[in-house]
Amino acid sequence: MSVLNLAGSPPVASRNLTGSTGASGDLLRGLDGQLGIFFAFPDLSVRTEGVYTLKFSFTMLPEPPIMTSTLFATIFSAPFEIYQAKRFPGMNTESTPLSKKLFEQGIRIPLRKETRVGRLKQLVELDLEARDELEDEE
Repeated sequence: MSVLNLAGSPPVASRNLTGSTGASGDLLRGLDGQLGIFFAFPDLSVRTEGVYTLKFSFTMLPEPPIMTSTLFATIFSAPFEIYQAKRFPGMNTESTPLSKKLFEQGIRIPLRKETRVGRLKQLVELDLEARDELEDEE
């Protein structure tokens, strides 16, 4: 996998990736319930702010005695923007439905935890429901 900086024309490959850039596919169900092969990169990050796209190369690992891998396909991600940590606008959002679905099926990816306000709201709602049930029983 490589990352291309889209600031220039044409896009330029850069060495801004940190984390594991290789992954094996997992047969999982997507949001629509259909089986598919998913590749997760849970610790992948880009070091420098800017607009980028990822280049994915699908290869088969070699088996001895042949030691060269075969390139089957290459595809590019949609462009995405990397922010400085203090300017990142997404800290108060939940994990995506796809992230949650993959996590439920055993993929080890970090999920965003609910904010304290959200968790407090849940506890208050549960308490109110319990009180309503007690009143109904009396």
